[in-house]
Amino acid sequence: RMFFKNKFAFLMFAPIGGNLGDQALTSAEINLLKDLYLIEMPCPYMSRYFKYIKLLKKIIDDGVILCNAGGNLGTLWYDATELYLRKILVEFPNNTVIVLPNTCYYEDNDWGKSELEKSIKIYNSHKDLTIFARENISYFFMKNKYKNVLLAPDMVMSLKCDQVLEQRSGVLVCLREDCEKTLDEGILSQIIKKVEKRYNQIIFTDTVIPGRVTKRTRKERIKSKLAQFSKAEFVLTDRLHGMVFAAITATPCIVIKSKSHKLQGCYKWIEHLEYVKFINEIPDIDVFCDNVVGKSYQYDNKSLVPYYEEIKKIVYDAVRKK
Repeated sequence: RMFFKNKFAFLMFAPIGGNLGDQALTSAEINLLKDLYLIEMPCPYMSRYFKYIKLLKKIIDDGVILCNAGGNLGTLWYDATELYLRKILVEFPNNTVIVLPNTCYYEDNDWGKSELEKSIKIYNSHKDLTIFARENISYFFMKNKYKNVLLAPDMVMSLKCDQVLEQRSGVLVCLREDCEKTLDEGILSQIIKKVEKRYNQIIFTDTVIPGRVTKRTRKERIKSKLAQFSKAEFVLTDRLHGMVFAAITATPCIVIKSKSHKLQGCYKWIEHLEYVKFINEIPDIDVFCDNVVGKSYQYDNKSLVPYYEEIKKIVYDAVRKK
Protein backbone atom coordinates (compact mmCIF):
# COMPACT_ATOMS: atom_id res chain seq x y z
CA ARG A 1 0.00 0.00 0.00
CA MET A 2 2.69 2.53 0.97
CA PHE A 3 4.76 1.71 -2.11
CA PHE A 4 1.85 2.62 -4.42
CA LYS A 5 0.54 5.44 -2.23
CA ASN A 6 0.93 8.13 -4.89
CA LYS A 7 -0.28 5.97 -7.73
CA PHE A 8 -3.89 5.09 -6.97
CA ALA A 9 -7.33 6.50 -6.20
CA PHE A 10 -10.66 4.95 -5.25
CA LEU A 11 -13.40 5.11 -7.89
CA MET A 12 -16.82 4.99 -6.25
CA PHE A 13 -20.01 3.96 -8.10
CA ALA A 14 -18.16 1.94 -10.75
CA PRO A 15 -20.70 0.03 -12.87
CA ILE A 16 -21.03 -3.73 -13.15
CA GLY A 17 -24.38 -3.77 -14.93
CA GLY A 18 -25.17 -3.70 -18.62
CA ASN A 19 -25.53 0.07 -18.99
CA LEU A 20 -22.86 0.64 -21.63
CA GLY A 21 -23.09 4.40 -21.19
CA ASP A 22 -21.95 3.98 -17.59
CA GLN A 23 -19.33 1.45 -18.68
CA ALA A 24 -18.03 3.87 -21.32
CA LEU A 25 -17.79 6.63 -18.71
CA THR A 26 -15.57 4.41 -16.56
CA SER A 27 -13.51 3.35 -19.57
CA ALA A 28 -12.97 7.02 -20.47
CA GLU A 29 -11.91 7.82 -16.89
CA ILE A 30 -9.40 4.98 -16.89
CA ASN A 31 -8.08 6.15 -20.25
CA LEU A 32 -7.72 9.76 -19.08
CA LEU A 33 -6.13 8.83 -15.74
CA LYS A 34 -3.98 6.03 -17.15
CA ASP A 35 -1.00 6.87 -14.94
CA LEU A 36 -3.11 5.97 -11.89
CA TYR A 37 -4.45 2.66 -10.70
CA LEU A 38 -8.16 3.18 -10.07
CA ILE A 39 -9.57 0.84 -7.44
CA GLU A 40 -13.15 0.34 -8.57
CA MET A 41 -15.83 0.14 -5.90
CA PRO A 42 -19.01 -0.96 -7.73
CA CYS A 43 -22.23 0.95 -7.23
CA PRO A 44 -24.46 -2.05 -6.32
CA TYR A 45 -22.18 -2.96 -3.42
CA MET A 46 -22.16 0.44 -1.69
CA SER A 47 -24.53 -0.73 1.04
CA ARG A 48 -22.16 -3.62 1.82
CA TYR A 49 -19.17 -1.29 2.02
CA PHE A 50 -20.87 0.95 4.55
CA LYS A 51 -22.01 -2.03 6.57
CA TYR A 52 -18.32 -2.55 7.30
CA ILE A 53 -17.42 1.11 7.58
CA LYS A 54 -14.46 0.59 9.96
CA LEU A 55 -12.79 -1.74 7.48
CA LEU A 56 -13.62 0.58 4.59
CA LYS A 57 -11.96 3.46 6.40
CA LYS A 58 -8.82 1.39 6.97
CA ILE A 59 -8.68 0.46 3.28
CA ILE A 60 -9.21 3.98 1.96
CA ASP A 61 -7.25 5.69 4.75
CA ASP A 62 -6.36 9.16 3.43
CA GLY A 63 -6.70 8.18 -0.24
CA VAL A 64 -8.30 10.31 -2.92
CA ILE A 65 -11.93 9.38 -3.59
CA LEU A 66 -13.31 9.80 -7.10
CA CYS A 67 -17.03 9.54 -7.79
CA ASN A 68 -17.95 8.10 -11.17
CA ALA A 69 -19.19 10.44 -13.88
CA GLY A 70 -22.79 10.31 -15.06
CA GLY A 71 -26.25 11.58 -14.12
CA ASN A 72 -25.89 10.66 -10.49
CA LEU A 73 -26.51 13.80 -8.42
CA GLY A 74 -29.92 14.64 -7.01
CA THR A 75 -33.22 12.79 -6.86
CA LEU A 76 -33.37 11.07 -10.24
CA TRP A 77 -31.20 8.15 -9.07
CA TYR A 78 -31.54 9.01 -5.40
CA ASP A 79 -31.21 5.55 -3.80
CA ALA A 80 -28.41 4.40 -6.11
CA THR A 81 -25.97 7.28 -5.76
CA GLU A 82 -27.08 10.50 -4.06
CA LEU A 83 -27.58 8.88 -0.65
CA TYR A 84 -24.21 7.12 -0.84
CA LEU A 85 -22.37 10.23 -1.96
CA ARG A 86 -23.68 11.92 1.18
CA LYS A 87 -22.46 8.95 3.26
CA ILE A 88 -19.01 9.24 1.66
CA LEU A 89 -18.81 12.95 2.49
CA VAL A 90 -19.91 12.36 6.10
CA GLU A 91 -17.70 9.32 6.75
CA PHE A 92 -14.61 10.70 4.97
CA PRO A 93 -14.63 14.40 5.96
CA ASN A 94 -10.87 14.87 5.52
CA ASN A 95 -10.30 12.97 2.26
CA THR A 96 -10.11 14.70 -1.08
CA VAL A 97 -13.36 13.86 -2.90
CA ILE A 98 -13.68 14.65 -6.61
CA VAL A 99 -16.99 14.13 -8.39
CA LEU A 100 -16.23 13.55 -12.07
CA PRO A 101 -18.51 15.25 -14.66
CA ASN A 102 -22.10 14.80 -13.55
CA THR A 103 -25.61 16.06 -14.14
CA CYS A 104 -27.59 17.34 -11.17
CA TYR A 105 -31.39 17.02 -11.10
CA TYR A 106 -33.81 17.61 -8.24
CA GLU A 107 -37.58 17.10 -8.51
CA ASP A 108 -39.48 20.39 -8.47
CA ASN A 109 -41.66 19.48 -5.50
CA ASP A 110 -41.51 19.57 -1.69
CA TRP A 111 -39.53 16.33 -1.49
CA GLY A 112 -37.01 17.50 -4.10
CA LYS A 113 -36.54 20.83 -2.36
CA SER A 114 -36.10 19.13 1.01
CA GLU A 115 -33.48 16.75 -0.39
CA LEU A 116 -31.65 19.62 -2.05
CA GLU A 117 -31.35 21.38 1.31
CA LYS A 118 -29.88 18.21 2.83
CA SER A 119 -27.35 17.97 0.01
CA ILE A 120 -26.34 21.62 0.38
CA LYS A 121 -25.67 21.16 4.09
CA ILE A 122 -23.64 17.96 3.67
CA TYR A 123 -21.72 18.98 0.53
CA ASN A 124 -20.70 22.35 1.96
CA SER A 125 -19.61 20.83 5.27
CA HIS A 126 -16.91 18.78 3.54
CA LYS A 127 -13.37 20.16 3.70
CA ASP A 128 -12.14 19.13 0.25
CA LEU A 129 -14.90 18.46 -2.28
CA THR A 130 -14.67 19.32 -5.97
CA ILE A 131 -17.65 18.74 -8.27
CA PHE A 132 -17.47 18.76 -12.06
CA ALA A 133 -20.77 19.54 -13.78
CA ARG A 134 -21.06 18.13 -17.30
CA GLU A 135 -23.38 20.79 -18.72
CA ASN A 136 -24.24 24.43 -18.07
CA ILE A 137 -27.66 23.91 -16.48
CA SER A 138 -26.18 21.73 -13.75
CA TYR A 139 -23.11 23.98 -13.52
CA PHE A 140 -24.98 27.21 -12.82
CA PHE A 141 -27.43 25.45 -10.53
CA MET A 142 -24.67 23.90 -8.41
CA LYS A 143 -22.41 26.94 -8.60
CA ASN A 144 -25.06 28.84 -6.65
CA LYS A 145 -25.39 26.06 -4.06
CA TYR A 146 -21.97 24.45 -3.52
CA LYS A 147 -18.48 25.73 -2.82
CA ASN A 148 -16.24 24.27 -5.52
CA VAL A 149 -17.95 23.53 -8.83
CA LEU A 150 -16.20 23.31 -12.20
CA LEU A 151 -17.44 22.62 -15.73
CA ALA A 152 -16.29 19.74 -17.97
CA PRO A 153 -17.85 17.69 -20.79
CA ASP A 154 -19.27 14.17 -20.49
CA MET A 155 -16.30 11.84 -20.13
CA VAL A 156 -17.26 9.63 -23.09
CA MET A 157 -16.75 12.59 -25.42
CA SER A 158 -13.02 12.25 -24.68
CA LEU A 159 -12.90 8.92 -26.51
CA LYS A 160 -11.98 8.44 -30.14
CA CYS A 161 -13.41 5.52 -32.09
CA ASP A 162 -11.78 3.58 -34.91
CA GLN A 163 -14.18 3.57 -37.82
CA VAL A 164 -15.63 0.30 -39.06
CA LEU A 165 -14.64 0.14 -42.71
CA GLU A 166 -17.83 -1.11 -44.27
CA GLN A 167 -20.86 0.48 -45.92
CA ARG A 168 -23.50 1.92 -43.63
CA SER A 169 -26.95 0.35 -43.80
CA GLY A 170 -30.27 0.97 -42.08
CA VAL A 171 -31.50 3.12 -39.21
CA LEU A 172 -30.59 2.44 -35.58
CA VAL A 173 -33.34 3.35 -33.08
CA CYS A 174 -32.05 3.66 -29.49
CA LEU A 175 -34.71 4.81 -27.02
CA ARG A 176 -35.13 4.84 -23.23
CA GLU A 177 -37.45 2.54 -21.29
CA ASP A 178 -36.80 3.88 -17.78
CA CYS A 179 -37.84 6.79 -15.54
CA GLU A 180 -36.21 9.35 -17.85
CA LYS A 181 -38.40 8.46 -20.83
CA THR A 182 -40.67 11.30 -22.02
CA LEU A 183 -41.34 10.45 -25.65
CA ASP A 184 -45.08 10.02 -26.27
CA GLU A 185 -45.91 6.67 -27.91
CA GLY A 186 -48.11 8.39 -30.50
CA ILE A 187 -45.33 10.73 -31.56
CA LEU A 188 -42.87 7.83 -31.60
CA SER A 189 -45.20 5.91 -33.91
CA GLN A 190 -45.35 8.88 -36.30
CA ILE A 191 -41.58 9.19 -36.30
CA ILE A 192 -41.07 5.47 -37.00
CA LYS A 193 -43.62 5.53 -39.85
CA LYS A 194 -41.85 8.48 -41.43
CA VAL A 195 -38.49 6.74 -41.18
CA GLU A 196 -39.93 3.47 -42.56
CA LYS A 197 -41.03 5.27 -45.72
CA ARG A 198 -37.43 6.19 -46.46
CA TYR A 199 -35.42 3.22 -45.18
CA ASN A 200 -35.90 -0.52 -45.57
CA GLN A 201 -34.04 -1.60 -42.45
CA ILE A 202 -34.80 -0.33 -38.96
CA ILE A 203 -32.92 -1.87 -36.05
CA PHE A 204 -34.04 -1.33 -32.45
CA THR A 205 -31.25 -1.33 -29.90
CA ASP A 206 -30.32 0.15 -26.54
CA THR A 207 -27.19 1.28 -24.75
CA VAL A 208 -28.27 -1.07 -21.94
CA ILE A 209 -27.66 -4.78 -22.51
CA PRO A 210 -28.73 -7.76 -20.37
CA GLY A 211 -26.48 -9.18 -17.68
CA ARG A 212 -23.26 -8.09 -16.04
CA VAL A 213 -20.33 -6.34 -17.67
CA THR A 214 -17.10 -6.97 -15.80
CA LYS A 215 -13.78 -5.11 -15.91
CA ARG A 216 -12.55 -7.94 -18.12
CA THR A 217 -15.42 -7.72 -20.64
CA ARG A 218 -16.00 -3.94 -20.53
CA LYS A 219 -13.80 -2.96 -23.45
CA GLU A 220 -15.16 -5.65 -25.78
CA ARG A 221 -18.80 -4.85 -24.96
CA ILE A 222 -18.28 -1.16 -25.62
CA LYS A 223 -16.38 -1.88 -28.84
CA SER A 224 -19.23 -4.10 -30.07
CA LYS A 225 -21.86 -1.43 -29.40
CA LEU A 226 -19.80 1.28 -31.08
CA ALA A 227 -19.39 -0.99 -34.11
CA GLN A 228 -23.18 -1.31 -34.30
CA PHE A 229 -23.54 2.49 -34.26
CA SER A 230 -20.83 3.01 -36.86
CA LYS A 231 -22.60 0.69 -39.32
CA ALA A 232 -25.88 2.64 -39.29
CA GLU A 233 -26.89 5.26 -41.85
CA PHE A 234 -28.21 7.29 -38.98
CA VAL A 235 -29.29 6.95 -35.33
CA LEU A 236 -32.54 8.05 -33.71
CA THR A 237 -32.17 8.36 -29.94
CA ASP A 238 -33.34 9.99 -26.72
CA ARG A 239 -30.40 8.54 -24.77
CA LEU A 240 -27.47 10.75 -23.87
CA HIS A 241 -24.92 8.08 -24.66
CA GLY A 242 -26.87 7.07 -27.73
CA MET A 243 -26.12 10.61 -28.93
CA VAL A 244 -22.49 10.46 -27.76
CA PHE A 245 -21.87 7.02 -29.30
CA ALA A 246 -23.19 8.38 -32.58
CA ALA A 247 -20.98 11.45 -32.25
CA ILE A 248 -17.72 9.61 -31.58
CA THR A 249 -18.40 7.12 -34.41
CA ALA A 250 -19.22 10.03 -36.78
CA THR A 251 -22.70 8.61 -37.37
CA PRO A 252 -25.53 11.03 -38.30
CA CYS A 253 -27.91 11.30 -35.36
CA ILE A 254 -31.38 12.66 -34.62
CA VAL A 255 -31.77 13.49 -30.92
CA ILE A 256 -35.07 13.69 -29.04
CA LYS A 257 -35.26 15.22 -25.54
CA SER A 258 -35.68 13.12 -22.37
CA LYS A 259 -36.78 14.01 -18.81
CA SER A 260 -33.48 15.26 -17.48
CA HIS A 261 -31.89 18.40 -18.95
CA LYS A 262 -28.63 16.45 -19.37
CA LEU A 263 -29.32 15.58 -23.02
CA GLN A 264 -29.90 19.13 -24.19
CA GLY A 265 -27.10 20.41 -21.96
CA CYS A 266 -24.50 17.90 -23.15
CA TYR A 267 -25.51 18.50 -26.76
CA LYS A 268 -24.05 22.01 -26.45
CA TRP A 269 -20.55 20.47 -26.28
CA ILE A 270 -20.98 18.86 -29.70
CA GLU A 271 -23.43 21.17 -31.46
CA HIS A 272 -20.62 22.10 -33.85
CA LEU A 273 -20.92 18.59 -35.32
CA GLU A 274 -23.19 19.03 -38.31
CA TYR A 275 -24.22 15.38 -38.27
CA VAL A 276 -25.81 15.45 -34.77
CA LYS A 277 -29.08 17.41 -34.53
CA PHE A 278 -31.90 17.97 -32.08
CA ILE A 279 -35.21 17.56 -33.88
CA ASN A 280 -38.17 19.59 -32.58
CA GLU A 281 -40.76 18.81 -35.24
CA ILE A 282 -41.52 15.56 -37.08
CA PRO A 283 -41.13 17.20 -40.56
CA ASP A 284 -37.55 18.11 -39.59
CA ILE A 285 -36.66 14.44 -40.05
CA ASP A 286 -37.03 14.75 -43.83
CA VAL A 287 -34.77 17.81 -43.86
CA PHE A 288 -32.17 15.93 -41.82
CA CYS A 289 -32.26 12.87 -44.08
CA ASP A 290 -31.99 14.97 -47.23
CA ASN A 291 -29.16 17.21 -46.06
CA VAL A 292 -27.11 15.19 -43.56
CA VAL A 293 -27.46 11.43 -44.07
CA GLY A 294 -25.21 9.77 -46.63
CA LYS A 295 -22.20 12.01 -46.21
CA SER A 296 -18.86 11.21 -44.59
CA TYR A 297 -17.90 12.87 -41.30
CA GLN A 298 -15.13 12.95 -38.68
CA TYR A 299 -15.48 13.37 -34.94
CA ASP A 300 -13.77 16.55 -33.74
CA ASN A 301 -13.35 17.05 -29.97
CA LYS A 302 -10.32 19.36 -29.99
CA SER A 303 -12.23 22.12 -28.18
CA LEU A 304 -12.99 19.72 -25.30
CA VAL A 305 -9.42 18.58 -24.62
CA PRO A 306 -8.49 21.49 -22.27
CA TYR A 307 -11.38 20.54 -19.96
CA TYR A 308 -10.16 16.95 -19.72
CA GLU A 309 -6.63 18.16 -19.07
CA GLU A 310 -7.96 20.21 -16.16
CA ILE A 311 -9.63 17.13 -14.67
CA LYS A 312 -6.40 15.19 -15.02
CA LYS A 313 -4.35 17.92 -13.37
CA ILE A 314 -6.70 18.28 -10.40
CA VAL A 315 -6.83 14.52 -9.80
CA TYR A 316 -3.08 14.01 -10.21
CA ASP A 317 -2.25 16.96 -7.95
CA ALA A 318 -4.58 15.59 -5.26
CA VAL A 319 -3.01 12.12 -5.42
CA ARG A 320 0.54 13.47 -5.29
CA LYS A 321 -0.23 15.38 -2.09
CA LYS A 322 -1.11 12.14 -0.25
